[in-house]
Amino acid sequence: MRLPFILCILFIITTCSAQQVNNNRIDYKAKCGLGSFAIDEADELAKYNGNLTKYFSKHINWKKLEHVSGLIILDVTIDTIGRACIVGYTNRTINSNYQVLNLWLEQIVNNMPGWIPAKSNGIPVNTTTQLAVYSAVDGHKDLEVDYYRSFSQKNERLKITPRPTAIMPADWDELNRNK
Repeated sequence: MRLPFILCILFIITTCSAQQVNNNRIDYKAKCGLGSFAIDEADELAKYNGNLTKYFSKHINWKKLEHVSGLIILDVTIDTIGRACIVGYTNRTINSNYQVLNLWLEQIVNNMPGWIPAKSNGIPVNTTTQLAVYSAVDGHKDLEVDYYRSFSQKNERLKITPRPTAIMPADWDELNRNK
């Protein structure tokens, strides 16, 4: 009699904890080798010459994204000729690190054309910037990508919007006849 009760309690605890927002730094090794060669400050910050959200919307796998809810912070190093490379991730979603890495954001960012490099004393330098990728967060679009540079964003409390799940209408009489 106690076993079903214990299993029920474990199920409730597991379900409730799955809805908590992570704040995990994902163990990730950059594939470009630029991470250790970036400076922290520049006179002019690196910027993308286009609309970040439009670029991500065009290249992201929407089937995988619909299972991810929350904020992903990407550490992106921009080199002196404008090439981008992800050097780190922070997972602030309700999802596992595996689900976040499975979005293949690395390929999307590392193939982004059009970055204008940061400059120090008028000379292009390697620098790291952060991008915020919002997915199903109240106050943001279904997918929204922007620079992650302000203190208010770092302390932002995320209110996750549950994505609607498609429920197929069932014809119960039809189901019973097939038994």
